[in-house]
Amino acid sequence: MIAGDIVEIVRRSRWGGIIDMHPRERGVLISRTYIGYDPVYSQWEVFIKGKIELRSEKSLVRINKDD
Repeated sequence: MIAGDIVEIVRRSRWGGIIDMHPRERGVLISRTYIGYDPVYSQWEVFIKGKIELRSEKSLVRINKDD
């Protein structure tokens, strides 16, 4: 993931599965604030509904594919 990517925010259960939410929130990655040894523990600032929120990478799913 890189800054500027559009992501969906998902909720995960304690065992790691995705809890189905409708509609899912979408946001834009602003910057990475913490780089974890394992990428799922990295923290990102995400622009959601006019506010900037701090989210872990394990709760973000990238939806644009620019590769």
